[in-house]
Amino acid sequence: CRWFLDKGRIKEAAAYAMKAENGAILEEIVQDKGMDLLEDGELEALEQWRDFLAGRGGGKKAFTLFLDGLIQRKRGREQSELKMFEMALEKAKEERNQEIYIKSLFVMARCLAERGEGAQAEACMRAGVEKELEPYSRPWYDGMMGWSCIRLITDQEKGALELLEQILHTPDGKDLESPSGWQVVFKTEAANLIGILTSCNSLQWSAILARLDQEDSQDGFAESLCAAKLILSGNINSLEIPGL
Repeated sequence: CRWFLDKGRIKEAAAYAMKAENGAILEEIVQDKGMDLLEDGELEALEQWRDFLAGRGGGKKAFTLFLDGLIQRKRGREQSELKMFEMALEKAKEERNQEIYIKSLFVMARCLAERGEGAQAEACMRAGVEKELEPYSRPWYDGMMGWSCIRLITDQEKGALELLEQILHTPDGKDLESPSGWQVVFKTEAANLIGILTSCNSLQWSAILARLDQEDSQDGFAESLCAAKLILSGNINSLEIPGL
């Protein structure tokens, strides 16, 4: 199994993990590679692994529940996806897994927004960010970016700008992980988005976002909007940008 992993042959590695009845290794594979395989459309393989882990008690973990929600989403099962994200959210709180918490919160809110339940999506993000996340922590910045995205999806451009301004003007932290710092990255992304929104406020951002692949998280949000802006300005062909 490890040999196949080292060679990047993920499906074969997973098959051997299941033959060995080693749920721990399979869970590690799903954690590390599940999102990539989801993007590649490997739904059947992921469903098989999910069922194996669920049979060993792993199906109750926050990440597995979140992944199952994404699988349901890809399958177009609206009710199932929402239920799985709600379960993932509660389990992430129990596990104190803020990374999965914020991912589940964002995608659940997006599901609600896409169903026309904008007010509920807004309430969901507000409660999650304001009540569950420590201000100025990395998950908080993630949450604020996600919240601004939800506001754009629901055509609340002014509200999105307010959240981005909050990110931009937060106090600088002292213990950043690198010279550039994750906080600097968030502030730069917020500044870029503010620039785009204020210079192109006549564009239909909800329509643009509907064409962008944002199912998994809000990662790459600013880059996607920058790409959209270039396409709409006529300066680049959409076929030149993978994923659009």
